[in-house]
Amino acid sequence: MPPRHPSRTTGILVASCLMVTVLGALGAQGSVSGAVASTSAPGPGTSGGAASVGPTAARPTSLLSPLPDAVGSPSTITIPATNLAASSSASASPDAPAASETTTPAVVDPVAPAAPAAPAAPAAPAPPAPAPAQAGDAQAWASAPYSITSGPNTTKRVVLSYDDCPKSLASFKATLLSAEQQGIALVLFPIGTCVKAGQFDVDFARAHGHYVFNHSAFHRKFGTLSPSQLDEELGPKGVQTAWGRSPYGQLSPEIRAAYARAGMRIWLWSVDTLDWSHNPAQAVVVQRAVAGAGPSGTILMHMQHNAFNPDAIAQIKAGLAAKGLEVCRNQGPTEAGSRAINC
Repeated sequence: MPPRHPSRTTGILVASCLMVTVLGALGAQGSVSGAVASTSAPGPGTSGGAASVGPTAARPTSLLSPLPDAVGSPSTITIPATNLAASSSASASPDAPAASETTTPAVVDPVAPAAPAAPAAPAAPAPPAPAPAQAGDAQAWASAPYSITSGPNTTKRVVLSYDDCPKSLASFKATLLSAEQQGIALVLFPIGTCVKAGQFDVDFARAHGHYVFNHSAFHRKFGTLSPSQLDEELGPKGVQTAWGRSPYGQLSPEIRAAYARAGMRIWLWSVDTLDWSHNPAQAVVVQRAVAGAGPSGTILMHMQHNAFNPDAIAQIKAGLAAKGLEVCRNQGPTEAGSRAINC
């Protein structure tokens, strides 16, 4: 058998693959048959028939071609059909990898989608227009017309009011608890120094249904004070409320203006028992209180004198009832900044 030439064999394979591809694309079945027939014809000295070339990929293809440089009969080369496509691809794309090589795709970790941006927070609503200044409102309220002897009492009931400072905290609490049990609301005007000394408990009084208002910080005579000194007397060193009573009941345009600046109205009295003058006995004070009282009246007494005790208060209530008058009723705890009283 003549020697084989690998380089020429490769050329034959490539040429055969190209011819099969072109003929298949043209769809010339007749031409393909003729070409295959002529290609498959046995050469001289070749025994047996060569395999015909057909379209089925699984069938082997036999190419009979005389080798120009070969001596003797042409070689018969059988090529599996599965290699034709690989050879054709290799010829058409010189840089393509061989058919037997396998390329493994790179593994890329999936990238999580970016979290959606948080929606923008809604714009905060514009703040409401500011209310008038509290101080300005209080000054306007303090300057409005009102009864200086009845104060916030708009009923026909009589108010029992006490100024200054009790003799002791114990006697103070005992008197307030008794008045509460009798259904009476007392109106109290303590001095700032008394509260600071611990002889008067503002919160205790209000918790038991009584009213607490301002009676200055130091109880000086207001008629002798400058505007700045008046402001100090009505400032935070005294009880801060909507109503106040000037020491000794002094009044003047300057004093009224000072109370207006502090946002307070002045509440005086309609009956002065004079319990502060010569320290009269309890019976005298009670008689004066009952005799001088009338509807919507305000009776002035003092916590350090003889009518601030459970017995005296009970006698005054009974004497007023005999005249057809009632005292201001105790309706439970009161508020610090209240401008009204509920008798």
